[in-house]
Parts: sequence; C-alpha cells; structure tokens
Amino acid sequence: MPISDPAQLPPPPYNRFIRPDTGRFEILVWDDRPLSAEQKAALPSFDPRWKPFGHCMAAEGYEVRADATKPFTQKDVDFIVARANEQLPDAQANKRIGGNVDKVDGVAGAFLRCAGQWLGLAPADWPAHGIVLLPDGQIPGP
Repeated sequence: MPISDPAQLPPPPYNRFIRPDTGRFEILVWDDRPLSAEQKAALPSFDPRWKPFGHCMAAEGYEVRADATKPFTQKDVDFIVARANEQLPDAQANKRIGGNVDKVDGVAGAFLRCAGQWLGLAPADWPAHGIVLLPDGQIPGP
C-alpha cells in the first residue's frame, strides 16, 4: 500500500561522515590530546586507519598528499573533507546520500567509500585488517 502522508516515511539512512544537522562532510579530529601544537608536533599521534584510507583514496584516483613518501596525516584528511564539501555544497542533497555512496562521484564519493571501509572500523576490528595502534611519537610508513 502506498504511503500517502510523507510524515510516515522513515528518515533517510544516516551516514556517519555527513553531519545530520549541517549536511557537511566531516571526520572527527584524531589527536584531541590537550597539548599545544608544538607538543603535538614533537610527539605526533597517527590514526592507524589513515594509511589504508589514504591507499584507498589513491586507488580511487585521489592521491591527496603533497608528498606520497610521507605518512598520511590529519592535515591530509582535513584537505579531503574540504574538497568533498566544495564538490557537494548542497547540504540537503548530502543529507539524503545515506548509504548510497556508490552513486556519488568525484572526491566526495571516494571519500565516503574509503571512509566507510577504513575509518568506520571499530578498534576491535583493527587486528583482522592488519591495523595496529602505534604509540604516540612513532611515525608510520607511507
């Protein structure tokens, strides 16, 4: 039976990388330690999922690091998010994306697919994917 009242429709599926209130692409900041920028630079912290995420983005055709011989950083993630928001500025349309990430083109689509595959992994699932948390100060390879 067709639904005659739009209020009866379920809400669109939520995508954890699109803010439901603003419709903007986002990833939470990894290094939220209460340290100064200088202290963080002296003892960097890397999300261990960034490396496979960066490789996924490169495989999708979006190598975003200025130097591919250096590890993927928060700055690289922030750059991708900014590009996705520039590509798809329509907040209402973004809110409707939900799980339909395969229909999204460009860097925004690559971001959603790769983030869903890698950045959405819970720590309990990391070992099964070869992801190991590095101690603060240890710099991963590219």
